[in-house]
Amino acid sequence: MRKIRPITTDELRLLNQILKNVYQSRKDRFFYVYEVVTLNDGGMGSFCFYYNNGVDPGKLEDKVYAIGEIEFFDIDNVGCLATLYVYNDNRVAEFDIWKYDFSQLKQIPKYF
Repeated sequence: MRKIRPITTDELRLLNQILKNVYQSRKDRFFYVYEVVTLNDGGMGSFCFYYNNGVDPGKLEDKVYAIGEIEFFDIDNVGCLATLYVYNDNRVAEFDIWKYDFSQLKQIPKYF
């Protein structure tokens, strides 16, 4: 079983930036919880949201679809792509972060 943990301030800032971008072009409103589970992605920073509804932490409940993404540079100047996925009922499901050289994410930027 994977460890459930609170979302970090940096992760929340990244989430809010993507949602801000999405809300400029969509009327849908998405919601999320503040508990997450780090995914096994080699340390690139991916995580899913934990809704405490009987589904194993770190597993998706159902199909998800991407609603937004943002590119940024890690502090080592390697590019990253963060994609936000949601369930059909508008709950935020997962954040997939891919660092272009597959190394570990060092820091989510403070500004986008």
